Amino acid sequence: ISIGNSVTSIGTDAFNGCTGLTEVNITDLSAWCKIDFAEYDANPLNYAHHLKLNGTEVTNLVIPNDITEIKQYAFCDCDGLTSVTIPNSVTLIGNYAFLGCNGLTEVTIPNSVTSIGSYAFYGCTGLTSITIPNSVTEIGRYAFWNCMLNTLIIMDGVNPIAMDGNIFAGNPLTSIYIGRTMTNVTSPFKGLTSLSKVTLGRGMTSLQSGAFEGCTGIKELVIEGDESAITIDCKFDNSPIEK
Repeated sequence: ISIGNSVTSIGTDAFNGCTGLTEVNITDLSAWCKIDFAEYDANPLNYAHHLKLNGTEVTNLVIPNDITEIKQYAFCDCDGLTSVTIPNSVTLIGNYAFLGCNGLTEVTIPNSVTSIGSYAFYGCTGLTSITIPNSVTEIGRYAFWNCMLNTLIIMDGVNPIAMDGNIFAGNPLTSIYIGRTMTNVTSPFKGLTSLSKVTLGRGMTSLQSGAFEGCTGIKELVIEGDESAITIDCKFDNSPIEK
C-alpha cells in the first residue's frame, strides 16, 4: 500500500485483518510522522512490517528535524528498523510508537525528550541497552517491557521519574545506574532476577519498600554518595550484597 503525503489521520480498524500486506510505501517521512493513528489496526505497518521511503526500505531511521513528537503507533511492528536517531526537536515519544520493532538494536534519545509513552518500546527484543537522558520526567507503563536490556543508565541530571513496577519487566538486566538527582526510587525494578549490580548516584536519599522486590541476584550495591544520608527501606531478598 502507498500512503500519500496529504494523509493526516487514519481511523479505527482501517487495516484490520489485512494479513497480505508486505510493505508500506511513502515519499515523505515528515508527513508519515505527522499522521494520527487512532489505534493499532489503523497503521498498516502492524501487518506489513516494512516501511519503504521512495522505494528504499527504512532501516536506519532518522526522525526529521521538523518533528516535535513521535505519534502513537507511528512505527509499531516495523521489523525492518535497526536503529533510530531522534533529533533535539522531539519532546515526546508516544504510546506504542515502536512497539514490536524486533530488529531494533540501537536507539538514541536526546536530552529534549521529556516523556516516553506507555508500551513505547514494548517487545523490542533486539534492544540490549538504553540510556534515559536528563530531560525525561515520565515513563509510561510497560515502556520497555520484554526487551533484551542488560544495561540501564538513568542519567545524573534526571528529574524524579514517574515509573510503575512494569516498565522494565521481562528484561535480563544485570546492571543499573541511577543518577544522583533521582532522589526517590519506588518499584520499577521488581522481579529482575538477573540484576546483579546497582549503582546509586550521589544525590540519592531514599529507596522505598519494594524497589527491588524479587531481585534475588543482586550481589553489589555501589553508593557513590554518603551512605548515612540514604534511607533504605527496601529489602533485597537475602541477596549476598557487598557495598
